[in-house]
Order: sequence, then C-alpha cells, then structure tokens
Amino acid sequence: CFPPELAGGTRSSPERSRGAQGSPTTKPKPIPDNRSPTTDSRSPTTDMTILLLGSGGREHAIAWKLRQSPTVTRLICAPGNPGMATLGELLPVNPDDANGVVELWRQLAPDLVVIGPEAPLAAGVSDALRDAGAAVFGPSKAAARLEWDKSFSKNFMERHGIPSAASQSFAAEQIDAARNYVAAHPL
Repeated sequence: CFPPELAGGTRSSPERSRGAQGSPTTKPKPIPDNRSPTTDSRSPTTDMTILLLGSGGREHAIAWKLRQSPTVTRLICAPGNPGMATLGELLPVNPDDANGVVELWRQLAPDLVVIGPEAPLAAGVSDALRDAGAAVFGPSKAAARLEWDKSFSKNFMERHGIPSAASQSFAAEQIDAARNYVAAHPL
C-alpha cells in the first residue's frame, strides 16, 4: 500500500470494499490491544489514561477534544502549556527525547500515547514507544518524513506525479543559486 520509502511501520494494508454508492471505501483492520490481561485489567473502552505529547495549539485542541470523551478519565500532557492545565496534568518532559518518553510511558502505563508535533515523530519517538509495546497514535518516523523533511516531500510528490508548487532545495553554501532561483520564480 505504501511506497517503500514510507513503509517504516508494521501495519498491513487496509482491506478494500465498495460503499453504498459503489465507490471504494477503506475498512481499517483492528488495532491489536497491546495490554496483557495479567498486568492490566482495565477495559479498553473505559477508564482510559492518555499521554499527549506536545505543547502547541494543535495539542491544546487535541487535549480539549479528548477531555470531552467519557472514556478518558486521565489526561497527561507532556510538557503541555499553562492553558492545557485545566484539561489535564502537565509533566515537564522533552517530547523529542525518545528514551525519556519511553521511560515516562513505563512509569505512567497509559492506555494510549498521542503524538501531536512533528519533531518527536522526526526523532523516532513513535517507533521507540511501539518497540517498547505502547499503543501510539502517530506515524512512524519513516511515514512522518513527508511532514518533517520538506525536500524529501517535494521529491516524493514529483516522483509520484502529485501536483505541488515548484520548488528547489539548496545547501547553505549555495546562497547565490538560491537567490537566482527566487528571482526567477516571482510570486
């Protein structure tokens, strides 16, 4: 389903079926519950503890929406921001530090880790958490590369015929070439 450069995860491709109008619809395969019944007796649909990584506006909106769920009984925002303090607990953790986040996950044992910003994804935090056995909402480092590596993204879109604005990448020592490119491509 994914091109090789994005296939960093272990999920299989979704099953295809036909919707009511005959158009293809995607039915995602169920996500396995990583909790062991001998170590965690909580039901997967009630009394959920969620660890939310990040501190920006996107994470604030995610926290606000998560708190509206009757199944979320504990929300931990790491590091969060003062505005998020009314929505959940704030913990001073660097969300880009994979080892620190995995250690926090081990200490808190949340049911789900939600990664908001792209920097932790680029740092491989989702991969480290999955390797440790955590349930994670966020793409692998390889899949997130489309977001955090703009040059890779533009090359990927060009290779796969995906329409995108014209662009060119330059190294720091190519400042004159970059200026000439910008001058030749006015807005």
